[in-house]
Amino acid sequence: MTEISQNDGARPNGGKQKAEVVEIGALREQVRTAREKEKAGDGGGNSNATKAADFIFALFARCLDESEITLMTYEWTAGLRVISQFRLYAHFLIEVLMKEQPVEDFELFFQLGARRPDGSFEPTRFGGFDTGTVHPTAYDPVPAAYWETSPGRYQAVWDWGKAIPVEASVARLEALIHEYGGMLGTHHLDSYLRVPWSINHKANYGGPEVKMLHDGITAKAKAWMAARDR
Repeated sequence: MTEISQNDGARPNGGKQKAEVVEIGALREQVRTAREKEKAGDGGGNSNATKAADFIFALFARCLDESEITLMTYEWTAGLRVISQFRLYAHFLIEVLMKEQPVEDFELFFQLGARRPDGSFEPTRFGGFDTGTVHPTAYDPVPAAYWETSPGRYQAVWDWGKAIPVEASVARLEALIHEYGGMLGTHHLDSYLRVPWSINHKANYGGPEVKMLHDGITAKAKAWMAARDR
């Protein structure tokens, strides 16, 4: 029996919070410092922060340079904070947030939608949602990437192969939820998903890492960018 859950909490305030824009110069300096520390410690390039940054950046690699992505942090001391940043600087931003924040009380989320300067969403190559207790391999098609947010609970992203209208992506995801199960309300582009390799601090989970189980997106995006830049 297909189990469908409704999750209106995926879009706090309907996704309408005023976003904070991070100053780029300070961001670059923070990343430079963090990378130097990382290289001095373990050779660099393989920290959870770097892997998370690579994955999120890969999702938006084909988007317009001037488009903005949206992240949300949650800290027990500071509460919710929504951050908006140009696509080109998304990699820097993820690294800074994950390396500079206290792991014990910091959670990180992202939206799959990239917004144009006029505020509308670009057509999207990717769609995703919270599958709840349904293992992502139960879906047909199987998602391109999926991760475990807490024991026995998952989120997933599908690769449509090319950018398609937002309405078409949402319709495909909703059909998957109705057929296989999942969390209705988490399949919109302004819904929030957890960043893989971050930490889930919900009290009843004991702070597990958001564990990436399969990533068929990052390497493909890197290959595309390398071919584009030749």
